[in-house]
Amino acid sequence: MLIILVAITLVGVIAVVVVTKLSDPISAEDKPSIDEIVKSSVEVPEITTNLAGNDYIKISFMVQTENKKAKEELEKEIFK
Repeated sequence: MLIILVAITLVGVIAVVVVTKLSDPISAEDKPSIDEIVKSSVEVPEITTNLAGNDYIKISFMVQTENKKAKEELEKEIFK
């Protein structure tokens, strides 16, 4: 029984190591710059909502989109 558990654990550890080593890491060149992130971000205006008690919450979001088209679509949806 102990041998089976050790064997399963060993196979799991080997699988994790292989997957992490073979996966393609994102290089620094692939990551967007801060300017690109700001250009593709959309600010959602402040939202106020009631909570279960007599309290309420105000929150606003900054949503990062993948490209210019997605940003334009999100900006259109915010105003609905």
